[in-house]
Amino acid sequence: MKHLSLLLTLSFFVLSSDAICQNSKTKKLLSEIEGEWSLNENNELSYTVVLENLNNSKNENYIKAKSFVSDINDANLNIIDDNKDDGVLIVKGDYQKIFKGFINMESSEFGVTFTIKINLKDNRARMIVRLDKYNWLIPKDSFTGKEQNYISNVVDEFPINQKVRMGYMKNGYGQTFYHSHKFAKNLIQKFTNSLNSSNSDSDW
Repeated sequence: MKHLSLLLTLSFFVLSSDAICQNSKTKKLLSEIEGEWSLNENNELSYTVVLENLNNSKNENYIKAKSFVSDINDANLNIIDDNKDDGVLIVKGDYQKIFKGFINMESSEFGVTFTIKINLKDNRARMIVRLDKYNWLIPKDSFTGKEQNYISNVVDEFPINQKVRMGYMKNGYGQTFYHSHKFAKNLIQKFTNSLNSSNSDSDW
């Protein structure tokens, strides 16, 4: 009986600690990408790559950029602007279930919406990936038995917003941030490979 009481006490401590504190897995993941991200002048989380010396015409770059977009299979995409003459592509995306976990004793699925803006010129290209909103889905809430859905701005959640206090929110959003960041960086790399160039630090 004493062993059972001790086990229950330890379990309660672990669950309570996880509800209050950021866990070791979240800390480890975020430490891996520390210094790899920053907010832009509009206080948005975005990732930018400028490609130079492509040895392609604007039309060739457009064809390659369209192929890059069509190969994004992780998310649902909606093309907002497709202007070949101006060399502009704008795409909205929704990556559902980018992270799944057991958060605050609830089975949870996290998604992220994003915007891709591509500008194309002769021998040059630029892509900006902006992470917009999170969608935290609890398929079956343990209290109500119903689906719960929470939508919030990426910049309002942990780790960008350090004022978040509850540990389970730090863990849910912290790990979703990690996977969203990796997704954005992967898009940058795939775009670079698609247009066959190395990165540039120059202005557009």
